[in-house]
Amino acid sequence: MATLSKSKRAAQALAERKAIALAQSQMKSKWDDHDDDDETPVDRNFFISEMALYDLDRVESALKVIEDKLEWTLSDTSSVDCMHYDGDAALDHCAFMLGLDEKDEKGKIPFRRILDIGSGFSSTGRYLASKYRADVTGVELQRRHHELAELITARNEDAWVREHVRSVNADVLKVEARELHQLPEDIEFEGFDHIVCLLCVMHFSKADRINLFKRAYELLKPAGSMYIEDFYHRKPMTKDERTKLREIVSCSYLPNAIDYVEGAEDAEFDDALWEDVTMFWAPIVKQRAEEYRMKKDKKKELEVFYDTVADLFEAGNVGGVRLTIRKPHPNEGKTAEEIQFEEKFGVTLKGRPTR
Repeated sequence: MATLSKSKRAAQALAERKAIALAQSQMKSKWDDHDDDDETPVDRNFFISEMALYDLDRVESALKVIEDKLEWTLSDTSSVDCMHYDGDAALDHCAFMLGLDEKDEKGKIPFRRILDIGSGFSSTGRYLASKYRADVTGVELQRRHHELAELITARNEDAWVREHVRSVNADVLKVEARELHQLPEDIEFEGFDHIVCLLCVMHFSKADRINLFKRAYELLKPAGSMYIEDFYHRKPMTKDERTKLREIVSCSYLPNAIDYVEGAEDAEFDDALWEDVTMFWAPIVKQRAEEYRMKKDKKKELEVFYDTVADLFEAGNVGGVRLTIRKPHPNEGKTAEEIQFEEKFGVTLKGRPTR
């Protein structure tokens, strides 16, 4: 029996090595000429679509099970359309940080427009619309994810969700603002009240990440906030960890804490609130990997992906962060007299033009 057990373990180890090699080889040729510190933008759509996590077979199979149901609830699809950690609790924390639960002087929740960058299947948008009555536009790079997002939203039981959640298939760095807000041409778009970006920044190159903060600043209203949940470079990584990040997690450049905060500040954001959630996420990704490993219908590539993320967090060099940043209002710190003077004459009291 001992020999048989040992043989099984050896066979399992060999299978795992082969699966890892396969996952890496599928992307390696595309990465060979790309250095970690290279600022040349890469084709994010290719790399992201190659991730085992985004194999759409499991999503489409789950939707097929409920296709005869007339209307779908959030929980009907949460097992496959939720792409962040800690489920609804994470989105409630996001809403708290953005003040979505705050009511106006009449006791009502104000109408807010939110942009969800890297929105996937729009689960974040549907939840924020359903619970907080927000209007959410998701921008998703992958066409099939966008199409499935629109399908799931159209079948949602909540009329508000169906009307106030939409997905746009585009690159957030290139898309026109009007395509995102989709307002009539005679209505001036003042900007989104908030932006959310969950587990998406890691897929941007170094140069694109810098541009992402600048674009977010452009799309926000004055005093609007951006909420990010993502991986970050917590401690010095091994060569093997960097390789796995690139070739399995589709992360060509993982920013550290200074990169995140300085990138936001360079784009003129302020009030950065940084929360390290590494110790919180580590058991979550470990449990996910263990539970998936026990499934009878598991796919080896996805098992490798889950195991890789769990190992990266267990080692502690890759961490998790929640970051909230804010676009300052141009009138902050000014007296009422200064504001009135500038609005009337178009210059500051010191003679500098305001526009």
